[in-house]
Amino acid sequence: MHQPEDDRRFATVARISEINLGFYRLYVQPWIQSIMTPEAARWIRRMHPIRLGYKLMSDRNPLTVPLPVMADYVRRHRQPVEQDNIFKALELMASDQIVVSLNAWRDLRDSSTERLFMDIYGQPLLQAAVGLYGDAHVHRRRPGAEPEHRRFIENRQNELRHKIAQGGPHEAVMRSVIYVLGGAPATDERNFKRLRASRAELEPSTSLSEFKRLVREQFFILKLDREQALNTLPELLKGQTGEEIDNYISHLEHVFAASGELTEHAANRFDQVKALFDKARPAALAAPAPETAPTPDSTAATAEIAAEASNTVTAEKAQESSVEAPKKKPATRPAGQRRSSPRKR
Repeated sequence: MHQPEDDRRFATVARISEINLGFYRLYVQPWIQSIMTPEAARWIRRMHPIRLGYKLMSDRNPLTVPLPVMADYVRRHRQPVEQDNIFKALELMASDQIVVSLNAWRDLRDSSTERLFMDIYGQPLLQAAVGLYGDAHVHRRRPGAEPEHRRFIENRQNELRHKIAQGGPHEAVMRSVIYVLGGAPATDERNFKRLRASRAELEPSTSLSEFKRLVREQFFILKLDREQALNTLPELLKGQTGEEIDNYISHLEHVFAASGELTEHAANRFDQVKALFDKARPAALAAPAPETAPTPDSTAATAEIAAEASNTVTAEKAQESSVEAPKKKPATRPAGQRRSSPRKR
C-alpha cells in the first residue's frame, strides 16, 4: 500500500543520485575521458556480463563448434523413455527442487533489498541533509508532468501521423512483421537473426542504425494508430508488380517460420496482412468475351436477310442505269491523223 513516507524515500534517492552525478562529472569524468580510448570502450562493452553470456554460446566461440554435431547426433538417436523410468523421475524431482530454490532466493533477495532501502533512505537525518524532510511531495519529480515533455510527445505524435502513409515496400514489410509478431506471446533470437538477414536482402545499402530507426518508427506508428497503419499498406505497395508482392509475402513467411509455427492469433493477423497486400496488386486486363457458336435458326435468318438485301440493291442499280444511261456518240478522229488500216489496191 502506498504511503507518504515512500515518496520521501524515493525523493531522497533521486536527490542523492543527482549529488553523486555532480561529483562524478566534476572530479571523475575528466580523468576517464582523458585515459579512455575508443578501443578500450568497445572492449568494455563487449565484456559486459549480459553480452558476454550470449557470445559465449554463439558461433564466435570456438569451443561451441562441436555443439551442432552433438545436437544432430542426439536428435537422430533420441529414444523416448517411459513415465516410470527412474532417471526421468529423478529429473522431475531435481527440476522441481531447482524451481523452489530459485523462487525462495528471489523472495529473499527482494525482501532484503526492500528492507535495506527503507532502513537507509528512510532515516530522517539523511532526508534532512539533502533538504527533503517533510515536503517530499513537492520536490519529487513526476515523469511526464513537465510541459516540455508533453510538448515533445505531442510533436512526435504529429510527425508519426504524417509518416503513416509515407514510405515504400520496405516500410510495409517491416510494419507487417511488427504487427504479426505483436500478436505472438513471445519471440526469440531466431526472429531477430531472420530480420538481420532481411535487412541484407531488402536494404543492403542501409546501415544498422538506419534499420533500427525504421523498426522503431514503424513500431510507434502501429502503436499510435493501428487501423490507419494497416489500411495504408496497399498505398505503400503502390506501383509494385504481382511478382514483387509475392516475393514480399514469401519473405514474410520465412521470417515468421524462423521460430516455429505461428499461434492462431498471429496466423489470423498474417492472413489479414496478406489480404491487404493482395489489394495492392495491379488490376488485370479484362479478357475478351468468348465467341458464341451460331445456331441453325440464326444462320437461316441471316441468309434470308442477306438475300433480300442483295435483290433490293440489284433492282435499284438496274433502274438507275435505265433512266440515266447517256447516249453513245461516234468516235471522232483528230484532224491530220491518218488511218492506220491499209488501202486496197
